Amino acid sequence: MNFLRQMLSKRAIRATLIVVLLLAVAYAGYNFYQSDQAEQASGSVNEVTQTSQAYIGSITLLASGTGVIVPFQEANLSFSEDGTIISVDVSLGQNVAVGDVLAQIETDKSEADLVLEIALAEQTVAEAQSTFEDAEYDYYSSTGAASQADIDELYAELIIARNSLERAQENYERVSNRAADDLRRAELQSALSGAQANYDTKVANYNAAISPSSTTDQALTEAALNVAQANLAAAQIEFEEAQANGLYEELISPISGFVSAINFTVGENVGTEATAITIANMDTVELEIYLDETDLENVSIGNAIEASFDAYPGQIFTGTVIGVDPSLQSIQNVTAVVAWVALDPGQDLPNFPINMQASVDVIAASAENTVLIPIEALREIDTNEYIVFVVGEDGEPRVRPVTVGLEDYTVVEILSGVEAGETVTTGLVQTQ
Repeated sequence: MNFLRQMLSKRAIRATLIVVLLLAVAYAGYNFYQSDQAEQASGSVNEVTQTSQAYIGSITLLASGTGVIVPFQEANLSFSEDGTIISVDVSLGQNVAVGDVLAQIETDKSEADLVLEIALAEQTVAEAQSTFEDAEYDYYSSTGAASQADIDELYAELIIARNSLERAQENYERVSNRAADDLRRAELQSALSGAQANYDTKVANYNAAISPSSTTDQALTEAALNVAQANLAAAQIEFEEAQANGLYEELISPISGFVSAINFTVGENVGTEATAITIANMDTVELEIYLDETDLENVSIGNAIEASFDAYPGQIFTGTVIGVDPSLQSIQNVTAVVAWVALDPGQDLPNFPINMQASVDVIAASAENTVLIPIEALREIDTNEYIVFVVGEDGEPRVRPVTVGLEDYTVVEILSGVEAGETVTTGLVQTQ
């Protein structure tokens, strides 16, 4: 009973303390309100609600960065043999076409090396030819498209194999009742097994020639045939080049464009790993651009861009993002997003040199003819939940939930909740 009284006594004390505390807070608030009113009455400080009107306008989100002009296509060309440069047939900036001779070397290989190289190339051609013929036979067998001559030949082989099997069967039956360890019986039994296996093979070959295989088998044999044909063509080219070049080798341009680099002069030695000449194609003007890593989500293939160059002041060139590196890259010790841009061909494009620097704005998103308000008018009350205070006809601000769209550092797009022409509050300002 005493314990219960003590508990009730403690609760009473706590309740009394809470009431006293609330009265103290209320008294302090009243004093603050009275002093604030007195200060305003004296004219020292006034708080004025700032407002702004919602209006129709446009908003564009940009991801800004830098970039450099890069070739649309580039070929770094090397010789396949070590040797000495004996001629350079092009100059820097010269336009070239596919197949043009760019330079020539005298290789370091001997006459014996040349003979061996030609022999090996010829052997490679022979092996590739044999593989191609086998693949061709398998393909036509799988499609049932063997020629009548092939079918007739296979049928003849089948008849011969069948006759051989019948003779082997007759020979074995004559000695089949002999002991199992009889030498003659064992020889004829082995001959019978061989004749049976040969006959089975001939039957399979003949059936394959007259009956199409499954679609899967046809696809596999066709793929094997295409590979064999490509290998044969490559082997023939290698053989022809070995015969034609001899102790010399020409460097041939594989693309059209212009000569952007020549790394050797006549008389210098050149190895197979060194780039001798570079050909660049600028049929499409492209930029490699670099953006801050925070802009990764703002750059996508298809985004429009605007580029400017110090060498062409006042000119803006448009283009489109054609590629985005999925991995971040370290550019001069700064983590960056790397993307590639093609400038629109319909505009008057200068002859940009490779590596010319540019300032680039990627248009991440935009909206036109939409309702906008100052960013200061927007209040976030929860994740992705926003309100604004709209001033009514009586001059009093009232809460209005809104749906937002694009936003930048100054304005925000309102998709619903506020109409153009309505007044919203943007905050309080103190005046004297």
